[in-house]
Amino acid sequence: MATWTMMVTVTKDQWLELHRRTLDCIRAVIRGISSEMLLWEPETTKGKTKETSCHEPRPFCIGAIIAHLCDTDVHWLDEVGMIAKFAAPRQADRNARMFETILDLIEQQYREVLTASPKDRHVLFGMGRVCQHNLHHLAQIVHLRCLQESEWQPPAAGQPGSWEHAADYITDLLILGDKATHTASQGGENDRKGI
Repeated sequence: MATWTMMVTVTKDQWLELHRRTLDCIRAVIRGISSEMLLWEPETTKGKTKETSCHEPRPFCIGAIIAHLCDTDVHWLDEVGMIAKFAAPRQADRNARMFETILDLIEQQYREVLTASPKDRHVLFGMGRVCQHNLHHLAQIVHLRCLQESEWQPPAAGQPGSWEHAADYITDLLILGDKATHTASQGGENDRKGI
């Protein structure tokens, strides 16, 4: 029951901040990426597909993973009784600009959901799952970008768009609940005296 208590003490704005941070991680990886890089697959996975809970198998490439995240958002919105105002683009239409537009629409629609149901346990639980799911697949996306561009670096730890910027905020919410601030995880270790 302690988890539910924490979930309802975290504010709508804090949930939206967490969600934005997970999407910012994906935005950081696709910034400046070409359509060819979105579709590139390592030799070890070429031609293989992974069955997912979505309707089509997907290859192991950045574009397919982000499309999977979009499909998951469509599914979650359906679970809470909303019709998504976006869809994952077809493979031929995938490019960084298209994905950034979709990520903006996802963020906007989640704001609508939380405004309508800010304390609904089902909504909050789903929101937490979506944020975790984004960070889970972020590691794959970063790995694929680094395989293609060895000089490319994700944002530094604690910086907006970095895994830590989102993951540390999750920890702040767990520890501090509604006392967590939007800037709590930006300062790094100095902000965590005694933790």
